[in-house]
Amino acid sequence: MVRPSTDRLALLHKMLTEHGIASPADQTIRRRPEEVDAPLSSAQQRLWFLEQFDPGTSLYNDALTVRIRSDHFDVDVFRRAFEVVVARHESLRTSFILEGTRPVQHVDEKVRIPFRLEDIRHYPDVQGTMEEIIVDDVREPFLLDEAPLFNAILFRLDDDEWVFSLTMHHIISDAVSYGIIYSEVSVAYEALLQGKSPVLEPLPLQFADYAAWESSALKETDFGDKIAYWKNYLGGTLPAMDWPVRNVEPANAGSLLRFEFPPSLHKAIEDFSRSARLTSNQILLACYFALLHTLGDNKDLRVGIPSSARNRSELQNLVGFFVRTVILRLELSPDMSFQDLVTRLRETSLDVSQYEDVPFEQVVQALRSEQPSGTAPLIQAWFAHMKGLVEAPQIAGAETTYEIVDAKNARFELSLILAESDSGISGIFEYDVELFSADMVAKLIDRFKAIVQQAVGRPAVTLKELRVNLGDLAEPSTVPTVLRETATGTYGSGRKKLSLTKTHAFAPAPSKVASTSTGATSSGQENWVDVEPLLPDKSIPMVVRPKLNGLNLMEWARNNSRYVEDLLWEHRALLFRGFGSGGIEGFQGFVEAASEGERLEYKDRSTPRSSYGHRIYNATVYPQDQSIRLHNEGSYWTAWPKKIFFSAVTPAAVGGETPIGDVQNVFEWIDPKIRREFEAKGILYVRNYNNGLGLTWQEVFQTQEHAEVERYCRDNDIEFEWKEGDKLRTRQCRPAIRKHHMTGESLWFNHAAFFHVSALEPAMRDMFLSELGEDDLPYNTYFGDGAEIFPEVIAHILTCYKRAKVMFPWEEGDVALYDNMRIAHGRQPFQGERLTLVAMAEIHRDSKDLRQTG
Repeated sequence: MVRPSTDRLALLHKMLTEHGIASPADQTIRRRPEEVDAPLSSAQQRLWFLEQFDPGTSLYNDALTVRIRSDHFDVDVFRRAFEVVVARHESLRTSFILEGTRPVQHVDEKVRIPFRLEDIRHYPDVQGTMEEIIVDDVREPFLLDEAPLFNAILFRLDDDEWVFSLTMHHIISDAVSYGIIYSEVSVAYEALLQGKSPVLEPLPLQFADYAAWESSALKETDFGDKIAYWKNYLGGTLPAMDWPVRNVEPANAGSLLRFEFPPSLHKAIEDFSRSARLTSNQILLACYFALLHTLGDNKDLRVGIPSSARNRSELQNLVGFFVRTVILRLELSPDMSFQDLVTRLRETSLDVSQYEDVPFEQVVQALRSEQPSGTAPLIQAWFAHMKGLVEAPQIAGAETTYEIVDAKNARFELSLILAESDSGISGIFEYDVELFSADMVAKLIDRFKAIVQQAVGRPAVTLKELRVNLGDLAEPSTVPTVLRETATGTYGSGRKKLSLTKTHAFAPAPSKVASTSTGATSSGQENWVDVEPLLPDKSIPMVVRPKLNGLNLMEWARNNSRYVEDLLWEHRALLFRGFGSGGIEGFQGFVEAASEGERLEYKDRSTPRSSYGHRIYNATVYPQDQSIRLHNEGSYWTAWPKKIFFSAVTPAAVGGETPIGDVQNVFEWIDPKIRREFEAKGILYVRNYNNGLGLTWQEVFQTQEHAEVERYCRDNDIEFEWKEGDKLRTRQCRPAIRKHHMTGESLWFNHAAFFHVSALEPAMRDMFLSELGEDDLPYNTYFGDGAEIFPEVIAHILTCYKRAKVMFPWEEGDVALYDNMRIAHGRQPFQGERLTLVAMAEIHRDSKDLRQTG
């Protein structure tokens, strides 16, 4: 018989230990006397000490929500079920106090359970309001000496939709604990709903019993040899991670982006796992090391990983903090193949597993005294791979899904957390916002997927080849390529998944015929157009190009209006390039083919316009040497266009681009406190006409009659005041945030920054203020209650617009079609002649406009 290798024996021991069936020589964990406060576990001690160094931190608060859809959900029964679980687990009633100079955990028999109901059904932005409340809850520090160390909120989003949010301090819980709590709440809920007492399997122990046992065991254990291993393993000067953004101090202010692997990639991982006899965890962790290596000059890498201390059967169903921190350190070289990387990672993991029971705090203390000054933190990058917490436990009569909250914290500089189930793999990149932008992390996600794809398809690929194949990370990509999703479905805004395939098959119905500009006809062809991103690292705009020379855009659109519509709502911004456009008449025809109903007349103007046909106008007339900021057309009107069209008749010789930006991203990037104030108060637009600067009221309203102006104002909820000298002042209050008419997503849809005096060029601003004073400016914005919007707020909003900005040069004959509610547009300075035509189509009216009442 062949004797197993040392590595295999070590792996076997680790597996047996993790399943609670290790050596019978292991001590039995016994119940402690209930009246005795227990010591902290080694993991808890580390968090307790961190709290002493940084009191009032919320960095170790976690939250996980469950979305519940049910026609007959019983709130009172659910609350009682949650109370049953709190009474069952001591961790949920534990505080941490000093006994002399020693911290201990004290269990209260009863606690006031912080469970509140938030009915937000009638808020303008239900999802956004809920997310902001949860983030505020997660960022509120717990006092460790006051139990309980959790908050529970049940949101009512709709008559049949609820979200339960549970925030806990990490010192009393871990990821598995959430699954235990939600599972037991579901069992208790079903029993109570039937009028029965919940029957849950008795717990043989409580977490404090484990902590007392561990403390005793650690006192009797000599870790000398194991500490020596860690000092050798992690000793010396630890190199800092070479991130793409250098010389910036991390701030623990974070954010996260979610993503999913396509099913084909998940299957490729499974196939490679079977053929190579590797676990998916080993494969994905190796890919993460490869990713970190490609980010810069990263050869000596350290990644922190969690290791479960639930290595005994009696600990499996306990709520508590059963997590050890383990550091994997690898030296990589460009010539190393992915197969070599996996092999080295597996060997290192087996080696480290024999020493991971040393409390991490002891490792830190042992290293602290010997490490040179200036050495990097032990852990800058983190990796976790979970096969639980993917599918939420089912609640009687309801559909449930887990959703992870972006708490805007980052415990590490970059973390990758993956959740795997039979149905697929989803992931989260959590990042420090001082080191990474959302754009950069969006590109990281694409890069990580590409590494996995290449690694499992060709394990012999070298790290050098991966770096070359992946290209440069310096140029930012756009966030919309990353979807806000959970492992089980769409999350948050409900945005449609973006399809970034290289070619869309165009398959007209048999009766449809597309005409070329020469009059010839074609039918039955499925690939008459290509649809792909115009810019390789941007999701907007998508460029639509003909595969047939001379394909007439107007005729093609008439025969394929439904296809154009679908493309627009999926991709938000379309650029038609290379078609026979047919000049101004062709542009008019395309607008008619790609929209329904009347085009909008340009009234309540903010700039001069000229007409080039029936409601076809030139783009904004504005000094050539100045830019026009991003804005959504008509966002301050009571009725605005759903669609906006542009035609590049004569592109400028230099400059003159029409930049665009996704305002759903702008909404997400704006500070939640600022968003909440705008959402609560709205925006007050104040305009003055005939003051000698800006447009006259005759130009704005396209009439010479006072009565016509007054009628328009009354019809559109605009207050008006005639002043001496035929001057006019108007005031109108509008929402700052609106819901998209199709997707329901919350959008930053307003002219708050565009019309604010502080957003003007300094020279123009100074001239306006010196000539007129603030009260008589051509336009300005305030909060809906008349309060000042401070310049710092406007500057923050403009920064968010700048992050969203995507720019490309016009080519003669280009035609663009944008979803006006989701895509803002602007204009760059230019030289030479420039003629760009604009049309607005498909009126959308909002009956919920705010009125100025003050």
